[in-house]
Amino acid sequence: EWFAEFERDRFLVLKLEDMKADGMQRTMSKAFEFLELPDFEIEDEGAKNSRSYGVMSDEARDRLKAFYAPHDAKLFKLLGWTNGWERS
Repeated sequence: EWFAEFERDRFLVLKLEDMKADGMQRTMSKAFEFLELPDFEIEDEGAKNSRSYGVMSDEARDRLKAFYAPHDAKLFKLLGWTNGWERS
């Protein structure tokens, strides 16, 4: 619905995986540039609100993947992501 009201170039979608791989400063610099803001320096790049979780069972993972597969496919098509959740 948002893309029906606004041009696609008005949106910036970032993946958490890219932030972890590229670093918070580089990812936030993309956001600052997109928003036409000065490139602020991130002073604390440490993880926030991180928690430890038990190991997910294969059955639960498979059920979640199956449940979200059609929703993910729709999102990837909408965003033009050909490699899904893999790094772009």
